[in-house]
Amino acid sequence: MPTYQTDRDAVSEEDTIDFLRSKWNFRIERMPDFHEFDYAVINNAGCVKGLVEIKNRKANAAKYPTIMLSMSKVLAAKQWADQGLRCFLVIRIGEDKPRILDIN
Repeated sequence: MPTYQTDRDAVSEEDTIDFLRSKWNFRIERMPDFHEFDYAVINNAGCVKGLVEIKNRKANAAKYPTIMLSMSKVLAAKQWADQGLRCFLVIRIGEDKPRILDIN
């Protein structure tokens, strides 16, 4: 299965995750490639409490008022919510502060 993430994308994603780590005060760990979500949110007891999907866009993407999220991610979020996990979509455009949406 091909992957389209560049090294620059990975650095941008880590910057966004560092922001979330400081805001939420939880461990946030990268999920394996091709998992439904990019990161897991882990509490102090080592339990996964949530999942995060990151969407970073270039600054000129701000002219578009919508963002695409695949139906498979929406369905996966519903299934994870049934197991007690919250799922978040985190959107960051350019260098702006990330926006956090609960997709459950």
